[in-house]
Amino acid sequence: MLVAEKQDRFVLTTNDDHANLAGQMALHLRDSVFPEDTRREEFNYAVKEHDRAWIDLDEVPIWNDGRGRPFSVADYPLMIRLPHYTRGLAEIEEHSEYAAMLCSMHYTSFRPETVSNLVGGVSPKAQVFILAEKERSKRLTDKLGCHSGQSLALLHLHLKWLQAMDELSLWLCITDGASRTNSLQAAYRTTMRADSPNKGTESDEPLQPSWISADSVRISPFPFTNPFEMMWKRREVPKELINQEGLYAAYSQTPVIESAIMIVP
Repeated sequence: MLVAEKQDRFVLTTNDDHANLAGQMALHLRDSVFPEDTRREEFNYAVKEHDRAWIDLDEVPIWNDGRGRPFSVADYPLMIRLPHYTRGLAEIEEHSEYAAMLCSMHYTSFRPETVSNLVGGVSPKAQVFILAEKERSKRLTDKLGCHSGQSLALLHLHLKWLQAMDELSLWLCITDGASRTNSLQAAYRTTMRADSPNKGTESDEPLQPSWISADSVRISPFPFTNPFEMMWKRREVPKELINQEGLYAAYSQTPVIESAIMIVP
């Protein structure tokens, strides 16, 4: 779950809905960001489905007593996640081996700061998961012939753009749930990867998102074909209802909101 806090409510976006936003953005990437259109559909599928491991976990949001708010992707216990990660990646592989390879590489490339706040810390079992996914990646890389030359370069470029779409969507879901001050936007902007996918292409600048209105986000440099609209689903769960009914009941009783967000240069 992605969790943003307002004065009287929590804005909750499921990881699957966040991934859907990332997938919508991926569909609008300019053809020129890739040297060739090989495996573009599989790349799009990987971006849209990269968080399918969270579908069951997000069915029942749970409360973090230590922080007085729902658990989010930033602190959800790793030991609960890992079996779902493995299953989600296996489901992706059933549909597309290339997409599974991309998502497996994504799951084993998280930066240290992204796991520093996990409740329960990083278990030794995490290393078992990483080794298993490294083996998956190697098996699929060998099978698909992506271990050298242009195919390997394209694989790594696809991975960088998957990560970029993931982070842009995370930024959108989290910053919209709080006051949009310059300092807040700057803080989340620093989470964008230093090795921007733009590097070595049309622009060496990292992608910089900013809210310009209640329903419009500017991204610069603009990697998309044209301005476009995408739909964002979330629930804005009242804190008072959580206090009265508990988190799960309050979440279940809160309707899903779906609104349009414009992405512009």
